[in-house]
Amino acid sequence: QRVGRLLTGQQHGVAEVKAALGIGEELVEQDALVDLDAVLLGLAQLGFCSDLGLRRREAGHEGGLAALIARLARIDGLKRIRYTTSHPNDMDDALIAAHGTEPKLMPYLHLPVQSGSDRILKAMNRSHSAESYLRTIEKVRAARPDIAISGDFIVGFPGETEDDVAELCDLLTEARFENVGVFQYSREENTAAATLPDQVHPKTKEARWKRVMETQARVAAEHAARQVGR
Repeated sequence: QRVGRLLTGQQHGVAEVKAALGIGEELVEQDALVDLDAVLLGLAQLGFCSDLGLRRREAGHEGGLAALIARLARIDGLKRIRYTTSHPNDMDDALIAAHGTEPKLMPYLHLPVQSGSDRILKAMNRSHSAESYLRTIEKVRAARPDIAISGDFIVGFPGETEDDVAELCDLLTEARFENVGVFQYSREENTAAATLPDQVHPKTKEARWKRVMETQARVAAEHAARQVGR
């Protein structure tokens, strides 16, 4: 499935959800549950909704994840909407704006970035850059200043240098994440990265992981200090 299920609390309201989506069975399973919360799941959901939105716009309807959220928000009894996980390239202006205009859309965004080094991002076959990522979360915070943003990173990718790690730490400092997931690269057979030269030694990965986590701990502490008395 390119899109995950719609998950919520009580087993009723399936017809209302289908009517709000207006797309039959494509996004909602027969046993979808609806009461207080809707969580749209799926790593490729944003791209899927973009594709779906294009098809719906061609048919004269609204489209995209922002439009889907707006339709869900009209369901009586549905109090909170969340989605995860996102991709930097699929955060379009309409979706960003929804974070500022739709009260039911919760002030949280998980937006993986993987590295702060453009050189490593290119080696990972990622199409975004560190700068474009920072611009995206800047727009999101402009739309919803109280939003909590988290991200994912990989350290120890083949060819990574201390300078690349320094760029990652710089991105952490500038992005001001509430929390992050930091993972050490694991070499897997039959993957393109497994055959790359300059594989990083496990002890070096561990040291770099600690360095990144220490940077995030400092960023998080500074953020917490700013909240005192608010």
